[in-house]
Amino acid sequence: MIPLEWYLTVGFLLFAIGVIGVLVRRSIIMVLLSIELILNSANITFIAYAHALQSITGQVIVFFILTMAAAEVALGLALVIALFRARAVLNVDEINLLRGCALLKIALFWGYFLTALFPCEGVSRSGLPAGGF
Repeated sequence: MIPLEWYLTVGFLLFAIGVIGVLVRRSIIMVLLSIELILNSANITFIAYAHALQSITGQVIVFFILTMAAAEVALGLALVIALFRARAVLNVDEINLLRGCALLKIALFWGYFLTALFPCEGVSRSGLPAGGF
């Protein structure tokens, strides 16, 4: 049987690689992949402890983490596509969403309530830009 420490070491190494990837990489897709590595390291740790303690609780938590990771991938991919359509760039350093109405322009497909929450010059109440695209 493989000792618990080996599983924890693998989980820690995956976590460290994921954190380094988030901090060092500049591509949004690589940052999302690094976040997936972090989540998988947590999964390995939960499964290792669940096996060591003869409990199913860790496996249930892993199921929820996998569900959350799938939702994160879907939402992240949608945001990447919206960013690429709006800015034609996937580099984290070149994206500045806090300048002007860029956040609102990217999020127009989310509906009418966003224009009420984030009022901006040049954008009508319907959510469409006043001067067009």
